[in-house]
Amino acid sequence: MVGSARRLRQPPATNHMRGRDTYHHGNLRSALLAAARAIVATGGAGALTLRAAAERVGVSHAAPYRHFPGRDALVAALAAEGFGELRARMERALGAAPTEPAARLLALGEAYLGLATDEPGLFRVMFSPEAAERARYPELMAADDRAFAVLSNEVAASQRAGALPAGDPIDVAILLWTLIHGVAVASIDGLLARRGLSPVPPRELLARGGAVVLQGLDRAARPARRRK
Repeated sequence: MVGSARRLRQPPATNHMRGRDTYHHGNLRSALLAAARAIVATGGAGALTLRAAAERVGVSHAAPYRHFPGRDALVAALAAEGFGELRARMERALGAAPTEPAARLLALGEAYLGLATDEPGLFRVMFSPEAAERARYPELMAADDRAFAVLSNEVAASQRAGALPAGDPIDVAILLWTLIHGVAVASIDGLLARRGLSPVPPRELLARGGAVVLQGLDRAARPARRRK
């Protein structure tokens, strides 16, 4: 109420002031997230602040606090958006993939790699220290879980088809995810070139690594099959 009274005593706002201080956005939260995504695309995760997002949208520096109590909350919301896009990319990849299980798993890996290479800033936000505190942000935890479920469900389908050994699909999905994530990080951070692997495209490296993992899993399951 004090703030309202103070505004009544002030002279009429100019157009510029009205845009900054009494700005009403149809969906300020979405606008701030879009601004945050643009910021990390050009400046990296370190450039993302509430002030920078507010300035990009054209609102006062206090406006973002209506939706995000601090930078960590903005980072977590942007990370949740990233995992939502990852899930959508993987689902589209499966929709276009052949029925052969290994090809479908590779398609998921390529979708993951595609997000990392297309939007490295967003990808780094998704796995930033702030976003690691999943329990504080249910929206982020749910988005992460839904994205991972696409991979674990496909692993379970491959197991039912006999292309992967029986067992907990989560364990196998984690193993495959570590491979996929490692290739993605190595690619966007330039680690492949440092190791003299630049002639090998990341997608080819992913395919080779996936084949080794799947062969290893199959080999490990053979004694169990013989016992049966």
